[in-house]
Amino acid sequence: MVITDDMRGTAESRGPVQLEGLQKQVLNINEAAALIGVTVACMRKWKRQKRGPTYFRAGKLIRYRRPDIENWIDQNSFVHQSSQPPSGVM
Repeated sequence: MVITDDMRGTAESRGPVQLEGLQKQVLNINEAAALIGVTVACMRKWKRQKRGPTYFRAGKLIRYRRPDIENWIDQNSFVHQSSQPPSGVM
């Protein structure tokens, strides 16, 4: 039996690869820094000081889960509330 291209199918015909969704959820330090809006040096400093978002090791690689970063942002967000309303507002 000869296997033709029609029998094999293409990546497009097989649907999205499951790893694509996972890759968007697992970020390297560059991607994590960009998501937070800080430098990679800042991320490394926070990691040393145990201050930044939760990370995990994949062998020698440092990785961040997107939900962990989003939770860290939420937990470290502050809303400034003035004791006086802005002028013109009553």
